[in-house]
Amino acid sequence: MDTRLTVADCRNALYTEVDATDINSPLFLPALNEVVERYINSGKWKGATPRVTLPVDGRNYISLPRWYQSVLVMRYQRVPRPIFTPFYEFSESGPGEIPDANNWTGVMIDLGDGFPTQIDIVDTGPLRITTTSASDAGKTIRLFGEDADGNDIYSADGSLGINVTTAYPTVTTSQVFSKVTGVQAASTIVSHWTLSVINDGTPILLSTYWPGETRPQYRRYQTGILHEAIHLICHRRFVPLRNETDWVIPGNQTALRYGLKALAYEKAGQIDIAQAAFTTGLNYLNQEAKASRGGARISLNIIPLGLMGDKGTYIGA
Repeated sequence: MDTRLTVADCRNALYTEVDATDINSPLFLPALNEVVERYINSGKWKGATPRVTLPVDGRNYISLPRWYQSVLVMRYQRVPRPIFTPFYEFSESGPGEIPDANNWTGVMIDLGDGFPTQIDIVDTGPLRITTTSASDAGKTIRLFGEDADGNDIYSADGSLGINVTTAYPTVTTSQVFSKVTGVQAASTIVSHWTLSVINDGTPILLSTYWPGETRPQYRRYQTGILHEAIHLICHRRFVPLRNETDWVIPGNQTALRYGLKALAYEKAGQIDIAQAAFTTGLNYLNQEAKASRGGARISLNIIPLGLMGDKGTYIGA
């Protein structure tokens, strides 16, 4: 873990920036979360760009685990490969539609964020929720999706989606699904749980969810049929801190102090001072990133796309 700070460390050192009279103030964690989210979304700081390896799984797409927002760079079969937006297939100078069932040429297409499961349903069936802790029995999870005919699924009261009350270890819906379009989980779930589709009595795993993952969404990329693992450097997604033992990234205490100051000034209506404090925090993060990088240099890669079944040149850092 590329940080030495936990929530407890931050609370002990920085609680006076939120409530000088109470180290255990319930206001501290929401304030720290807001600052961490702003920082993570503001740059590529130390700890915010981890390396990720995804194994071969037989599908023509990858879904990033919940901790990662996007892919920054990619390597496949020992060679750096390009990443394109969804507009790539629609560009006049682009390749047109890229077959997603062929052997992968190495061009990865960003399909966007917001996918509620890591794996899509292939064959229609009821859904099964499996809990791993008896403490999570009797909690409510709301599932959204489409039925066997592609129609949205509604509850009896006319609201979109259906509620499922969990049981330990499993509960299975009577409603069949051809697609999952959304999941809302209780914030009180204490252990990981899974969602599967049942085909011929066999559960096919769609996703594993974790405590605090109340509105799950995943970033997805179109690839092709992979023959070996794919290596990535990703940008970390903000995941709300919940417990005193949670790691805090970015783990720069001074930057976090100025972020909390900025938040306090902002709430007091002192916007100019708030902006100055936040900028100071960013400067500390920049200094830490430079120190962490050391003498390493960012190289320029010029890759002929002809080597990957296309024409032209890809230039990237």
